[in-house]
Amino acid sequence: MVIGYNLYAPGTASITAPQNGTIVDSNYNITWNAAIDQDDPQSNLKYNIQLSTNGGATWSDIVPLTAAGASSYTYNFSSIANTTNAIIRIRSFDGIDYGSWVQSPTFTIKHNTVPNAPTGLNPGSTNSTTPQLMGTTTPALNWTFSDPDAGDTQGQYQVYIYNGSTLIRDSGWVSSSAASYTVPTGTLSRNGAYNWQVRTKDNKGAISAVSAKYYIKVNNLPTVSITSYTNGQQVTDNVLTFAWTYSDADGQAQSHYQIQGSQDNWTTVAYNSGALSGNAASLTTPPLASGTWSFRITAKDGLEWSAAATRSLVLPNAYEPNDTTAQAYPISYAQNYTSLITTATDVDFYKYTATAAGIEKFKLTVPTGLNYDVYVYDASMNLIAAGVRGTGLAEEIIYNVSAGAIYYIKIVGVGGSYSATASYGFSLNRQAAQYTTTYQYDFNGNITGKTVTITN
Repeated sequence: MVIGYNLYAPGTASITAPQNGTIVDSNYNITWNAAIDQDDPQSNLKYNIQLSTNGGATWSDIVPLTAAGASSYTYNFSSIANTTNAIIRIRSFDGIDYGSWVQSPTFTIKHNTVPNAPTGLNPGSTNSTTPQLMGTTTPALNWTFSDPDAGDTQGQYQVYIYNGSTLIRDSGWVSSSAASYTVPTGTLSRNGAYNWQVRTKDNKGAISAVSAKYYIKVNNLPTVSITSYTNGQQVTDNVLTFAWTYSDADGQAQSHYQIQGSQDNWTTVAYNSGALSGNAASLTTPPLASGTWSFRITAKDGLEWSAAATRSLVLPNAYEPNDTTAQAYPISYAQNYTSLITTATDVDFYKYTATAAGIEKFKLTVPTGLNYDVYVYDASMNLIAAGVRGTGLAEEIIYNVSAGAIYYIKIVGVGGSYSATASYGFSLNRQAAQYTTTYQYDFNGNITGKTVTITN
């Protein structure tokens, strides 16, 4: 017969987790260093684990006894109310006696709250009968993420797009903190009505409710039809009046319009009205250069520009006769003009009124192998500038003007240069000038002179 004596109670374990500052949500692994028992090996010891949620005032068992030799125990705290005053305590058991309790530092039990349903959806309307018009088939859908838990951020999102009640696009869960999703090409169609909603996950994996539905409609492009002239028409005047009709299937008024013209198949734009605001249905151009032109008219519905309506027209050399100042042809700023010196005695005069005081630049391009000069006169025919370079060289002259004053420009062939087929070109532009003043000083710091440099 063998008689055993339990002479010593088991020693005290030491808790390694949780520690001060630990935040516990659901499953958590409680760990400790095993106690020492002088009568039994550590592999025989079991442990009683208890939890207090009120700083030790009351206790309840997490587990009455663990398996023998355990040094950790996983417990699901999901059913335990949030608290910042939680404590774990552990005591060892050798089969007869319990060791002393050892307590953890105070820790926090805090359960992650699901994010709020996304708000602030844009674009869209909450009313299905008045969807927001979209000026693109690939809009960026935006929303606002919020979470009841301070510090939680968006970890993922999922966007749903519907045509009526039919789901046509599910983004799937997208790992991103960006509260924006760009609709892929091919998802939406012109004149299509759609609705969309979104849900999110926070950075801990909790999923929000889905947002409210927001309704959008893809804009129909406006259309423009030219009602003046016919394609390929040879007109009799270099001043053109374009007229057009505007229509929009969504009932939006014309907000802007623009007319452009080219003489080189749109390699360059020789005439540009710029984007003009308003609902006008006609526009008269300044005098344009002779030759074959391609014109295009576009209009905007407030969201998008229409496709271009086009006309091809042939303009006459309406500048002639302009052989004297009395016959000088009126020109405008920032336009490209072309004409001909058709005989050895042909002289071409142009005129304009300066819109403001300052510096202006006149540029003349000359056909290859020919020599044309340009002269600028004031209203009294006093010569104020000239370009007299050699054969085939462009002329570019800069000169000062006074606001409201009339100026004449003469272009002439030199030494009998002319061509009935090779045209010259010119343009007139306001010139911005930068004035730099440099002062000269003597050794005593006195100004002895100054130099003004004008940079164009």
